[in-house]
Amino acid sequence: MSESDVIISSLGFGAENAVTADYLQKISGLDGRTLRLVIQEQRRMGLCVLSSIDGYFRPSLNTDQAYLECHKFNATMRARAVSSFETARITELYMRSLDHQIALENFDNIDLV
Repeated sequence: MSESDVIISSLGFGAENAVTADYLQKISGLDGRTLRLVIQEQRRMGLCVLSSIDGYFRPSLNTDQAYLECHKFNATMRARAVSSFETARITELYMRSLDHQIALENFDNIDLV
């Protein structure tokens, strides 16, 4: 059984059955970064893996509960994305100010005589 199979088969259904990253690392032998990459890969392949402060889990088998869990997870992911884009925007503005400074410094170094 691959590490990915071990991880996926260990995920409970429903937020109340979330398993911690520490537990998944222990049973799979993976470090935290690799564990997150494996879960990301599974998500990109279409497997719905949710997470909360309690750990990773699959959506509940109860349709109403699954909808609520997915909605909460999606809201969290969207908020993170907005925050990341805002941080990137601020960084880009800063880089533009550096470009402007570099351009001015280069202009100052030109001999006009």
